[in-house]
Amino acid sequence: LFATRGDLLQVLKRLPQQALQSQGGCSTQAESLLRGICTSVVVGVPQELVPNSAASHAALVGLGIGYRYGRSYSLSFAQITLELTVVVPTSAGPKELSVQFSQLSDCEPSSADASNAWSDLTAALPLR
Repeated sequence: LFATRGDLLQVLKRLPQQALQSQGGCSTQAESLLRGICTSVVVGVPQELVPNSAASHAALVGLGIGYRYGRSYSLSFAQITLELTVVVPTSAGPKELSVQFSQLSDCEPSSADASNAWSDLTAALPLR
């Protein structure tokens, strides 16, 4: 599921405020919804957020693998601590990082970039 910052913020607005601020305030239903969304999105991650990245694009492709709670930050509708955990392919191998929703790109990654990112990440994973 390709998503922009705006797409994800629209979804977050509909969640209970407590689910955006701490895991302890997250109901089972909200936790299930967050897990489903955050593990199925493909987003643009600004290059400056990824250490040692040498991409030719302003934004790298990040594949959502979960969420966590970090430092507090402001969105237009709330103060939250929820961050999206993504994995980004780099020349040094996959990098996992947590990104505040306000830092995500507001442009969808192209299908070609997403496909290349997926290929790079699957090639970097050990065979099971």
